[in-house]
Amino acid sequence: MEPESELELKASSPVGKLIAILIFAALWNGGISIPIFTEIIPSFESGDPEWGLTLFMSIFALVGLFLIGLVFYSILALTNPRPKVTINTNHLRLGNVVKLHFELSGNVHKISTLSFKLKGIESATYRRGTDTITRTETFYEIELAQYSDSVDMRSGSFEIQFPKNSMPTWEASNNKIEWRLELNGDIPRWPDIDESYDIVVYPASKL
Repeated sequence: MEPESELELKASSPVGKLIAILIFAALWNGGISIPIFTEIIPSFESGDPEWGLTLFMSIFALVGLFLIGLVFYSILALTNPRPKVTINTNHLRLGNVVKLHFELSGNVHKISTLSFKLKGIESATYRRGTDTITRTETFYEIELAQYSDSVDMRSGSFEIQFPKNSMPTWEASNNKIEWRLELNGDIPRWPDIDESYDIVVYPASKL
């Protein structure tokens, strides 16, 4: 029998998310500032306002404000407790049972509810005219565990039963089957913990 091995699941870094949002917000707001400062403001100063352009650009300005708010939201999220999630990798097959262990570091008492979900997601990409469209459908979803006591949320373990008569992880040029573990920590009046971990699930054993 093979010795048990463990794999630490990795989610997107919160710092990486912040940097990506910050760059996009800077590019977006920098781009819309050009017509605002070169055309709209001068038109009002000259007494001949460009109302059409002003109304049009106001939509983009609202998106820019939303992105700025998202930057501050992401900065606050950096102070959230950080999860560490491991699974035993010898049983990542349909029909098998996997043991998951989690640990949270930081101010766990801020979390009101901690929950785990397992999802199976199918994606299909196709062409419609000149557009490329991707549709996704969740073909499997189950809540694995939920905790409301801060002591239980600091660390714990539970088992995951992969459905036997389902589809394993698979990817082709236009289609994809993904399995995903989602961790959510609800924090009142603060950005929630929202982590997603991709899991490679193999076909059921023929033995």
